[in-house]
Amino acid sequence: MINTVRKDIWINSYPIFLWLALEPIVGLIDSKIASVINLDTLSAIGIGETIYFVFIWVFIFLAYGTTPLVSSLNTKNEINKLNYFINFGRNVSILLGLGSFLILYVSSGNLISTFQPTPNIQLLSSDYLVFRCIGLPFYLVNMHSTAVLRGLKYAKITFYSALIVSISNIFFSLFFGLFLGFGAGGIGFASSLAFFCASIYSTIILKRQLRDIPSTEEQVDKPSLRKKFFSVGTYILIRSLFLTLFMAYLRNLASVMVSRLYFC
Repeated sequence: MINTVRKDIWINSYPIFLWLALEPIVGLIDSKIASVINLDTLSAIGIGETIYFVFIWVFIFLAYGTTPLVSSLNTKNEINKLNYFINFGRNVSILLGLGSFLILYVSSGNLISTFQPTPNIQLLSSDYLVFRCIGLPFYLVNMHSTAVLRGLKYAKITFYSALIVSISNIFFSLFFGLFLGFGAGGIGFASSLAFFCASIYSTIILKRQLRDIPSTEEQVDKPSLRKKFFSVGTYILIRSLFLTLFMAYLRNLASVMVSRLYFC
């Protein structure tokens, strides 16, 4: 029994570990591509990534709340409730993505100016941030779909999705950023395309898995499920906030250090 539990924990944990390991590697490759273009592009992407990272990871608490509830509904065989909860979460993810894009599009100039960049870096960073934010709805849909799949015990899809993002992001960054010469804006657009590809993949897999689950006829308390979607423990919310700020600080520090190395 204990070995079975350990096996289940490992099966559901190692894809998450690999997913988390891929993210900084892809970020380093993006920085390397930017450094090949010029130092201003590297600095612009460092600023844009910091803003994007802080803003988008505020929503990661939604994934923490989705996975356990999906697992609970699936275990209880309350499939009618499960389908409503998943559809509601997907719609909310799309709306949050569109709303986030509009907020960052309008406020990007003011946010970037807090870093006191040169006029050229300000322009490049704005291009990068706007083009990357086009992919925000796809990012959140992919995050929601993989969270649901983890609750259904298909944790490997999280890693496969991250692999799609990583490989396609590198390819598109090289193509748009270097080959076509779009620079920072091209690298930002490459990230949006990468999450578009991953969101299609995870959504198709999710629909395929749900199709195989027999439907049930229980009553759905929609207000209660909507409330549970946004109900997250205070500890998780605070932990996510501090982790986000700390990782943003490290990214910004790394960007500054690289810039200093170039000037030395």
